[in-house]
Amino acid sequence: MNIQKELDKLLSVIKQYEQNQKTDPSEYLNYLSLFQNPAFRMFIDKSPQVVAVYNFPEQRYEFVSESSTKLYGVNPDQMSNDLGPRTFIEMLKPASMDLMINKVTPLMLEHCNKYAANITDLRFTACVEFNSFTEKECWGLMQSHILCASPEGFPILSCTFLTNVSSIKKDKDLHYSAFLSKNGVQEMLYCHRASPETKSLNISNREMEVLELLCQGKTSKEIAEKLFVSYETIKKHRSNILEKTACTNTAELVNFATTIGIL
Repeated sequence: MNIQKELDKLLSVIKQYEQNQKTDPSEYLNYLSLFQNPAFRMFIDKSPQVVAVYNFPEQRYEFVSESSTKLYGVNPDQMSNDLGPRTFIEMLKPASMDLMINKVTPLMLEHCNKYAANITDLRFTACVEFNSFTEKECWGLMQSHILCASPEGFPILSCTFLTNVSSIKKDKDLHYSAFLSKNGVQEMLYCHRASPETKSLNISNREMEVLELLCQGKTSKEIAEKLFVSYETIKKHRSNILEKTACTNTAELVNFATTIGIL
């Protein structure tokens, strides 16, 4: 695979959405000062997650936590320079690289534009496979939030939390999703499985509520009482969720929900 060709493709996708956007660099200076704070950096560097801040107009990483070295064998210095985007896609397995470039990134930018007025309430996830120096299989859950954007919805700065979910990942499917938070309740905008062709899970908002409560350890009876519906209705929702996610029990469902970022 020609890495430079794939990198150029990724950056061109971002540039297409940047055209005619009004981006003011001063908008993200306050955020950058936070990530440069020594106390904050010490806290983040001890996190079991990798935290990365990406500058879309400049197409570079402004910050990558030290935990990237331990978890993925990549020194932050390899990311926080002009070669950062290339280093990132080189970390990905070929199928995951293709997904991030041709599906995840365009769909994310499309929804940022569509929900420009609520862009900071969006959350994008992708469960993809990484190359690793320490594990045979290395699955990472990426959860991205837009910190600031142009009025038209072009991201200026995003923050991504990368969690190693290899120990609970039970299938080899790639997933990517988007959620919109409304008054403390998250609405699923899309949730796709690529295996290898894209398939939508089509989980309804009501099923999302039930799924979140199941993952909190609530019984079907408790969920029925909380949502003011019948016990049989919740049983039906649970059955539909298990079928759509190809899970056989609640324990598998919790693992699945974790790996695609619902929890």
